[in-house]
Amino acid sequence: MNDLLIAKEQVRYEQKAYWRNPMAAVFTFMFPVVFLVVVGTSAGSFRVPGTSLRYDQYTVVAMLTFGLIGNFTAKSNAGRAACWLIGAAGFIELIGGALLVLGLFTQPAAFILSGEMAVAYFMSHAPKDFFPLVNGGTLAIMYCFAFLYLATAGAGPWSVDAAMKKG
Repeated sequence: MNDLLIAKEQVRYEQKAYWRNPMAAVFTFMFPVVFLVVVGTSAGSFRVPGTSLRYDQYTVVAMLTFGLIGNFTAKSNAGRAACWLIGAAGFIELIGGALLVLGLFTQPAAFILSGEMAVAYFMSHAPKDFFPLVNGGTLAIMYCFAFLYLATAGAGPWSVDAAMKKG
């Protein structure tokens, strides 16, 4: 019986610690909802091959599960930080990507996205090997420089930024 009381107190403590961190609630619950809306409107009725699942049903549940299980099963604070670092990167990419598609605040959004891709490359790919073809970081490098170009060149003539400059 003593083991059950200890387990109950541990669960209670973990729940209090989790809900006192507002970033945990945002990335675990609100981010998948926003992602569901964005992916649901863009993916439409596309299905995951071999299943009856739509892409939005598959990806949102996977993200929610990763956030919950990754946070609660991480053995250290570093593991928990890694889970939320991935969530923060996804949030930056979601908002920054939407801003780039609209052409709204293109230069600052592209600069932030370029920095994020550089951090992703140096944290994840560069420790494996120096060469991007060997370490799998070619897309991270490509996006980093593409976003850096957009940060210096700015938005095109059909963007919201250009419309705001005219009017």
